Amino acid sequence: MNNTTSAPLLRPGSNSSRPIVFTILVSLFPPSILCFAFVFYNFMSLRQLRINPINRFLMTLLIFNFLQIVVDFPFRLYYLSKQNTLIQNTFFCLLWNWYDSILTTINLFIMAISSIERYIFIFQLIFFRRHSFSFFIVSMCICILIPTAWYTGLIFAYPCTNSLSYTRLQCGELCYLTKSLFFSTFESYVFLVLPVTIIFFTNSLLILRVILQKTRMERLDTMRLWYQNIRMISQLLFVSVLYTSIFLPSTILLFMATMTPSNPAQIWANNIRVNYFFHLKYLAIFGCPFVILASQPKMHEQIKRFIRYCCPLRHQHNTNQIIPLTVRNTNR
Repeated sequence: MNNTTSAPLLRPGSNSSRPIVFTILVSLFPPSILCFAFVFYNFMSLRQLRINPINRFLMTLLIFNFLQIVVDFPFRLYYLSKQNTLIQNTFFCLLWNWYDSILTTINLFIMAISSIERYIFIFQLIFFRRHSFSFFIVSMCICILIPTAWYTGLIFAYPCTNSLSYTRLQCGELCYLTKSLFFSTFESYVFLVLPVTIIFFTNSLLILRVILQKTRMERLDTMRLWYQNIRMISQLLFVSVLYTSIFLPSTILLFMATMTPSNPAQIWANNIRVNYFFHLKYLAIFGCPFVILASQPKMHEQIKRFIRYCCPLRHQHNTNQIIPLTVRNTNR
């Protein structure tokens, strides 16, 4: 594989599937925004959720997901509907590539590190209680600073000339990817393959250890601990499955597109990855608040209260006592 053929495997090109992807994303956007608002409100209003250390990474993940929707999604939708870049100048093209790449990488890094954190929380609880805040701060610095420094240096400072096309998503591939095989390979494997691998194997190991743990637990108090561990796993597992279902196939397609010799399978893998998975990462972003909501019992209580508040007559009707009709009752 040479430099001239590696770049198109890493950046979006023309998209013949635009109407399908556009319809999917537009239909998912409104309910996702409502769910974002509800989850944010509950994290801010319920102190028990807000101060819980195991929710720090989930709240941070939500914030970065919402930020990506705000700064990237409108321009992506415009491209999918018009097959054209909304703002056609070089600086915007570079800026769009810059913040979208950074936010996508940060999201994957947060998911990978939160998987490690949940493993430590369940099996190294004393260590977690002592160092949870420090672990969070150091981890967030790694998640934010590394991709920011990488993309800032290569997108704005790499000595090459970009050949931009306003009819391609994010104006096409950038020159540092076409000029350097090392940079394109490093970016793909460190910023995509590595975090996806950590997410998949850490959660798989976590589930396996908890299942094996159950076979060694017989007393009632230890079984309670096991059920508590299951609840802790489920809170992150829903989000991990969501991210893995999107980014693991993209990773497999990346291997197929870069490792196989030039043949129809390589072309197919590259087209599927570029035409679909560069956009379908929004399935993970839009689905994130829903799976977090599904794993938070406190938020379920808020939903039940809201339903009782909005439908008091129906609730009252369901709770009315039914008095059987008897001869004594009819003679009153």
